Amino acid sequence: MRFPILLVFILALSPFAFAEHPSTGNPDRARSRLLELFIWKTSEELSLPADVEIKYGEIIRNMNERRRVNGDRMEKAIARLDELTKVADVAQPAATAAPAPAPVAKGDNKAINAALDEYRKTLAEHQKLQNDEINQLKAVLPPDKLARYLVAKNVMTEKLKTYLSKPTDAPAKDKDGKPLAEPKVIEEK
Repeated sequence: MRFPILLVFILALSPFAFAEHPSTGNPDRARSRLLELFIWKTSEELSLPADVEIKYGEIIRNMNERRRVNGDRMEKAIARLDELTKVADVAQPAATAAPAPAPVAKGDNKAINAALDEYRKTLAEHQKLQNDEINQLKAVLPPDKLARYLVAKNVMTEKLKTYLSKPTDAPAKDKDGKPLAEPKVIEEK
């Protein structure tokens, strides 16, 4: 029941988490703010006691950092594969000439295989990180809360992907497809 409220809250605040002044150029800060929001809301949703919430937050932060490092490695491996497999520019012959030879890859197979091996390692590490996350959380969360966490994480991830893939001028909608009301700001005096 509280979960839809959680999603609306996260989706409403996510533009602020990513909104950085262009001159700051600090995506790490935005990422950190979104992570802290995620930890806070999921721990609240799971009704975690303070001691478990601290351990839970440490695990999530640690796993997030490990995923970030692995993601960077994966991006580098893809960039290396792209570099090795770019086709050389072949001048187009005149219409009366014989057909042009097939484009030649710039890299050699040995280097390509090494880059493919690096990419495979990053994929294996990605899977290992997912298993590690479950195993570490299993040590601090009871099975029902771990299951609720996994479902909530999946739903939030999909909602965030959907939200980020839509144009920013599209209004947020509820589960029935109706536009959400503008949030009201309540100031305490």
